[in-house]
Amino acid sequence: MGWGLALLAVRPVAFWGAVVLPLVYLPALYGVGAVGYRPLLLELLALHVASILLGHGHSPFWTRS
Repeated sequence: MGWGLALLAVRPVAFWGAVVLPLVYLPALYGVGAVGYRPLLLELLALHVASILLGHGHSPFWTRS
């Protein structure tokens, strides 16, 4: 019960995070020539993958019947 409730709370945030995170890639890619930005880009990619996996089952309220 605890995991289901936690997933129910996290899933919408993860879904919308997966939608919005690609907008952050452009500024991060712009600075990729600098050595300091490479770990940031890898962290963004890992966060995006985690958001996709966690938010996969979410259906926004306007798509529910």
